[in-house]
Amino acid sequence: MSGHHLKAAVLATAVVVSLAPTLARGGLLTQNRCEGTVTAPAVFKSYNTHVLENLLFAYDSLWVADSTGQRYARLGPDGEEHGSVEAIPVGGIAVGPDGLIYAGWGNSIADSILRRGLSKVVRFDQADPSGTMETYATGFDMANGLTFAPNGDLFVSNDVGEGPIRIPRSDPSAWAPFGNVWGTNGLVVDPAGENLYAAITFDQRSPIERIPLSNPSGHAPAAFLAFGVASLEPAVYPHPTRVTPLVGVKGLDDMTRAADGTLYVVANGTGELLRVNPLTGDACLIVSGLGNPSSVRIAPGGSAFDTSGEALTFYITEFRGAIKTVGYTP
Repeated sequence: MSGHHLKAAVLATAVVVSLAPTLARGGLLTQNRCEGTVTAPAVFKSYNTHVLENLLFAYDSLWVADSTGQRYARLGPDGEEHGSVEAIPVGGIAVGPDGLIYAGWGNSIADSILRRGLSKVVRFDQADPSGTMETYATGFDMANGLTFAPNGDLFVSNDVGEGPIRIPRSDPSAWAPFGNVWGTNGLVVDPAGENLYAAITFDQRSPIERIPLSNPSGHAPAAFLAFGVASLEPAVYPHPTRVTPLVGVKGLDDMTRAADGTLYVVANGTGELLRVNPLTGDACLIVSGLGNPSSVRIAPGGSAFDTSGEALTFYITEFRGAIKTVGYTP
C-alpha cells in the first residue's frame, strides 16, 4: 500500500471518540456554508487514476506534484504540459528567496513510520529543472508540505512524525524539529511573518496549530474544525475536557492563505474546501464533494489562470487524479 493509500485508509477508519470544541458549526461533521458567491468545482485537467499531491503557481505556470507519475509537471493556463522533473515520491513545492524552486523528495508515510531518514528537499532553476537539480537538505523522515519564513528558513512537514522541520538558510544541514508539534501537514506563514500555521491530518479534532516563529514552544491551537479526542499521537492536545459522539474525520491536508491572512484548507477525508479565520478560529464551508483533495492554491489575480470571474480562483489537486477549480467571492 502506498503512503497516500495508507493515509486514505486511516482517514476512513477513524476511531469514534470526540471532543466538542467551542466553535459554531453547521453540524457534527461540517461547518455552515460561507457567505458569498461560489462557482461549482470544474475539472481543469485530469490525470485519470494518478494520485496528485501538491501544486504551485510560479513563473507563469502551474507546477503539479504527480505522485503516481513520480514527477513535478509544469502546466500552462490551457492545461498543456511544458516539461516535468523527476522526484520519488513527490511532496510540497515552493519558490525560495533565491528564485529557485524547492521540492520535496521522499513523501512516504511508510518510510516516516519506519524512521528511515530517506527524505530530502531538492531545488532547481525553472528554466532547466533536470539540468540544475541539486540536493538542498537531506536525512529527515518525510518531505510533505513546504513553506518559507521571511528570513529564508524553510519549513517541512511530516504527517506522522515530529515536526515541522526547520531548515535554516544559513546552514541547511543544521535542520531540526521546530516546536515539537506532531503530525503537521499544510504549512502557511502569516502576512506579518510572525506565526507558522500547521494543519494536522491524523487528529479527529482537525486542528490548525499556531506556532510563533520567535517562540515555537509557545504553540497553541488556532482552530478546531471537527469534534474529536482521538489522534495517532497526543502531543498537541493531551488533555481533552469534554466527550461527545462523532462519526468520521476531516483529515486536513494542505492549505494556503489570502493576502489578508485568511486560511483556506482542504479536508482530504471529507472532500471539503474550508475558510478559516486564524485569529478567531471561526470557519465555514466553501464547497464539499471533492475527491480526496490534497492541496489548494489561489491563482494569481489577473493571470491567465484566474478565470472564475470571482474574487478568488482556487486550484485543487485530488488523490483521484483531477485538478479542479473553484471560484469564490467572500
